[in-house]
Amino acid sequence: MRLTVTTPTQTTDGATRIYELEAYGSATAPVNLALNRPATGSTPCAATEGPEKAVNGSTSGGNPDKFCSGVAGAWLQVDLGATRAISRFELAHAQAGGEPADYNTRAFTIQVSADGSTWSTPVTVTGNTAANTTHPVSGVSGRYVRLNVTTPTQTADTATRIYELRVFG
Repeated sequence: MRLTVTTPTQTTDGATRIYELEAYGSATAPVNLALNRPATGSTPCAATEGPEKAVNGSTSGGNPDKFCSGVAGAWLQVDLGATRAISRFELAHAQAGGEPADYNTRAFTIQVSADGSTWSTPVTVTGNTAANTTHPVSGVSGRYVRLNVTTPTQTADTATRIYELRVFG
């Protein structure tokens, strides 16, 4: 920060007097490590609803702006490109994209791995009904992040609908 005084006083006194200077602002905005990273997943409901939709940074593109998979045990995996420290995960479920709340993902786990083979499970959720969920973690790092869906909706509907998977360092 630089303060430049062009007129020190309203008189002929040329001295500048500053008794206190405060600067306000917010910390650097967190970066979504999963944004536009390579994503893979279980078979999509339609060709327009592939895994890449869950990391495109958008929930407002309507029905096709999501990852949808109708298979039992649906999964979504993102490659962060390198092992990264992770502080939280965020998920935008069906309702975040404008669909009925009954389609929000009910039960799931989030796993991380450095090599894509050995996984740890820092997040386990059962009974979710929210449109958006945030999952803070500590001491977690990994290159690969995997969402495993055990119960896709609040009803008997079998399709998983994830509008965004966000990962923050």
